[in-house]
Amino acid sequence: MIVGICAPIAVTPLTPWLDVTAGTRLPEGMGGTPVVALVRGLLERGHRVVIFTLDRSVSDEVVLAGERLKICIGPYRHAHRARDLFRTEREYLVSAIRRERPELVHAHWTYEFALAALDSGRPTVVTAHDAPLQVLRHIGDAYRAARLLMAWKVARRAEHLTAVSDYIGGHFRKVLRYSHLISVVPNAVPDELFELGASRGRSREANGVAIATVLNGWGQLKNASVALKAFGELRRRMPQARLLMFGVDYGRGETAQRWARARGLAEGVEFAGEVAYEQLHRRLACEADILLHPSREESFSMAVAEAMALRLAVIGGARAGAVPSLLEDGRVGELADVTSTKSVAAALLKLANNRALREELGDAAGQSARSRFRTAIVVDQYEAIYRTVC
Repeated sequence: MIVGICAPIAVTPLTPWLDVTAGTRLPEGMGGTPVVALVRGLLERGHRVVIFTLDRSVSDEVVLAGERLKICIGPYRHAHRARDLFRTEREYLVSAIRRERPELVHAHWTYEFALAALDSGRPTVVTAHDAPLQVLRHIGDAYRAARLLMAWKVARRAEHLTAVSDYIGGHFRKVLRYSHLISVVPNAVPDELFELGASRGRSREANGVAIATVLNGWGQLKNASVALKAFGELRRRMPQARLLMFGVDYGRGETAQRWARARGLAEGVEFAGEVAYEQLHRRLACEADILLHPSREESFSMAVAEAMALRLAVIGGARAGAVPSLLEDGRVGELADVTSTKSVAAALLKLANNRALREELGDAAGQSARSRFRTAIVVDQYEAIYRTVC
């Protein structure tokens, strides 16, 4: 089957399937780890894949190709995209899809990529990755309002919609009034993370416990201030405890460190910031005992799913969107009220004091992730949907 993927995506992980000269400078793309895993899975099954994506560094279309993979990359404006609902970006995507004529287009996120796929006239599957009204409530700006309008348009037009979690499926049914069947297919976790999880050592002693956060962006939604305050409470009882903070805004001299220093909460914290994907997971596997995920709302949370694959004990929000579902309502992780420093600190203390419990939760999380999030399982589900749509 020739599958079109219309989505933000990282180009570099897909270079083994492209005919490019070593050392060639390629567009980076726009990220999208779950989509990369899906594309790799489809290629390994023998499908041909054409990716339609965008990049800020591109002014004219760039086309990369290999035997069974083609990537069509168009320009992505640096500003004012939402004023016309991404019209320029959508026009490029529509023209590229019509030119390549895949048997089916699988669009990810319910915004410019989904609208373009629907406008192309090709059979289309749309995957919803977030809850647009919830995002607007947490980040109330005009840009997110425009995104909500785009998602509403997609919900009116898409006949085949999947969601990455029951939580997102419920949002589209209840809030956006989507009237057709919604299939829930989780994001895929790359196979190498399960291998890394299987090889990682056991938890360290309690007095040297290491907690990690993986967050991108500082603010009310990601809620890292509660994580820092709760860690401060833990450190008063366990002076050797460490906190590793990864992600944008969490590097040295960045927002999180400045906030923590101003409040005397930087002691014992390594502000590691944004690191390469592979390096992040090696450090988590080698150094961390617990992943603390303080986010107030998540549509799926790759950070939690990947930590589960690495067999880390996870603390997540009891009412944080899809997080309780990922952690099987507390069976394979610890749930806390992430709006409460006291509740998060109690969960940290509980796991930090109990090595056996950390290992039990980590093993259960690894088994749960393996049974739900492996790439082969996710590709099986999408292949069945593709056959139905075609």
